[in-house]
Order: sequence, then C-alpha cells, then structure tokens
Amino acid sequence: MIIRYKEVLCIFFVLMLVISCRKDEIYTPDYTKGFAKGLLNGDNWKAEGRGFPSSRGDGFDISFLLKNQAGMVKEELFFLQVPDSIGEFKLFNEHGLTNDTITGCFYFTVPADDDAIEDTYVVDESFDFNFIEIIEYNESSGKLNGAFNVKLIIEEPKTNSNNPDSLHIEFGEIELFLN
Repeated sequence: MIIRYKEVLCIFFVLMLVISCRKDEIYTPDYTKGFAKGLLNGDNWKAEGRGFPSSRGDGFDISFLLKNQAGMVKEELFFLQVPDSIGEFKLFNEHGLTNDTITGCFYFTVPADDDAIEDTYVVDESFDFNFIEIIEYNESSGKLNGAFNVKLIIEEPKTNSNNPDSLHIEFGEIELFLN
C-alpha cells in the first residue's frame, strides 16, 4: 500500500512539474470586460475592450487591445470623449492632447520586440462615415452596446514599411462594461 501511495505521489509531482513549466502556452484573449469586432481592411477583427470615465470630464474613453500570443499588446484602437448618452457621434482626428470635448479616435501599433509605439493612425476626416454609435447604455450596470465605422490614415513618418497606409474598420460592434 505504501509503495502504491509513493508511486501516485511521484506521478502527481511529475505531472505538476510538466504542467507548471510549460513555456509554450498561448495567450487567450479576455473578453469578460468587453470587446469590439468588425472587419479591418476586409478581414475579421476582434479585440479586448476596456471602458473608463474620461480624464477630461463628461463621457468616457474606450480602449480595444489586440494582443500577440504572448499576451503583449500589438495594436490598440482608442476612442476619446465618447458621450454617455444614446446616439451617433462623429469621430474626429483627436489624440487627446488638447483639453476639449471632441469625440476622437486613434489607432497604434507596437513592434513585436518592444513596448513603444511603432506607428500611429488618425481619423481620415475626408471620409464621411466615421462614427461611434451608442445603441444601449445602462448607467447602473455600466453595460454599453454600440457600433462604429472608422477610416484611419497613418501619421508620417511611417516606422514599419509593412504596415498599411490606411485602416478601415467597418461593421464595428461594441459590447463592454464600463469601470
């Protein structure tokens, strides 16, 4: 009986060691706080979402992160000064550097081996269909459902020649819980 106990214990520890030392684990996106999805330049796109009160007063800011297999941020779509009311709001070329209440949007990429910003994309204001729409917002639960469409152009100078000159996210859907 004691030998069997030792065998089981030994197998258990070996299994625990193998499971805990796996270095090839792939990051699984966490959509529990929300997500955005749509078509990015014609391809399916989905990113983790986070929403929080705007640092400039009314409304809120929304961040959507696309991460690599190691869980490191590789791209981010950011909406600024989104009103906390039902409606459709035009998006402008806004980085959050000014202290205004314009609803803005930008997108950036991060190189695979770094945590600095690689390329930044801003709203192409010549495109007429840049908007974020709040379809449903429950202030007490913080749940928000919405839609968006945005065309972005890269800011010069372009850092990574492999990045496209423009991005178009269409049929965008938002579901998130604001913090």
